[in-house]
Amino acid sequence: MAKLTVKLTQHTPIIHFQHEQEGAAIRPTEIKHYLSQYIKNIDKYYKNGFGETIDRQISPGNGIYRISIEPVTITERIIPKRLDKGEIGGSEYANYGEFKGVKQEERHKIITHSQYFGNIKEMLTYRDPITIIFRSFDLNILIKIYYALPYLFALENFGARANKGFGSFSVLATPEIDWDISKIDGKYDLEIGNILKKTGKDIYCFKTNAYQSEPYKTIFYFYNALKGGINEGNDKYFKSLLWKYFNQNKTPDIVWEKRLIKQNLYGDNNPNPFNLPERYLRVLLGFTSEYTFRKSNGRRIQMDKNYTYIDSKGQERLDEGWIILYNDTTFYVKNPEIERSTSPITFKPIKIKDGYRVYIILKPELYTEVIDNCEFDIRKQKFTIQDHKDDSKVTWKVIIPTIPDFDLNDFIKWACSEINKDNTNVIFPKFENI
Repeated sequence: MAKLTVKLTQHTPIIHFQHEQEGAAIRPTEIKHYLSQYIKNIDKYYKNGFGETIDRQISPGNGIYRISIEPVTITERIIPKRLDKGEIGGSEYANYGEFKGVKQEERHKIITHSQYFGNIKEMLTYRDPITIIFRSFDLNILIKIYYALPYLFALENFGARANKGFGSFSVLATPEIDWDISKIDGKYDLEIGNILKKTGKDIYCFKTNAYQSEPYKTIFYFYNALKGGINEGNDKYFKSLLWKYFNQNKTPDIVWEKRLIKQNLYGDNNPNPFNLPERYLRVLLGFTSEYTFRKSNGRRIQMDKNYTYIDSKGQERLDEGWIILYNDTTFYVKNPEIERSTSPITFKPIKIKDGYRVYIILKPELYTEVIDNCEFDIRKQKFTIQDHKDDSKVTWKVIIPTIPDFDLNDFIKWACSEINKDNTNVIFPKFENI
């Protein structure tokens, strides 16, 4: 039985569903799930006919292999907790996560782990290296695994919320093998930037400082700016880039779902007086089944800014007015064919000398999948947005399509350019195209 041993280095903590168990490591089933696709598409990453070259040198076998992971040592269990400004000054947090060794008066500069991407139970960091062993009587499949591994770990993360940057690993060194591979002409590269360039994908990146939570902070704000926008006060206001991308003229070209929902909250019975096309935009970056507007505790909320709006009475104004929400209000999105969808954007943080470089990897292929020999494209679907989960209790709903020819690559290129040229931006670093 032939053997392949690969060592990985970890860049960001992994959110593991068995986090309470000692030795909880990357799941072999998750690695196998991804590997099948990378082996199938190996010609994309080397040269046309590369897979056939391997087959001519070593005849294919049954394709069966086993994965084992050597026992891991967990060096840090991060139990996320959101701390307010009053708490972070307390002495009990002197050694808490990233506060360790930081002066009390400097702690406000550090954003704690839990502020981003929901309620996370626990994140795990391992002692490097993590060692994975592949064994098989089929040498052909091991050779293909050998060449697929750098691309697999450059393009994918592992565990929960992987596409948001958690569970980022990369191949630390050329895998150890116990067979002769000299007849296979495949250039092996371990540098992430070089690997990503060879994929033919449009790849963007940005840099952050060395605080462990800093990549997540920037990913969180960037993703929100792309999708629904940011509204955290004057210094953190960013109109949705997805909306702006489709409305680059002075007056809107389309009405999106967020406006329709807000106009329902505002009590405008005719939110689209000029009969503009209505489109569901945010689903283009990942399907969400619920949108919740939090109660405002008596405060008036300005519903929009910097946007010329013609209301149902034909009056022009620069905002959508003000509203007070006395309770959390949730709207529900339904499509009988879809329960969930994977975001077509993966963020890949990599540790560098003075911080992190975060790669933005675009995967427009995730819009489509083949079900029962038929191609299903989420961009060609219609969705129902309504004010109650129970259909029998619905008092307001809208059935709305999305954008069937949406070009993700062009949108991200435009979005990064918009952010880079905004001189008032205090949220984001500069974005680079590699």
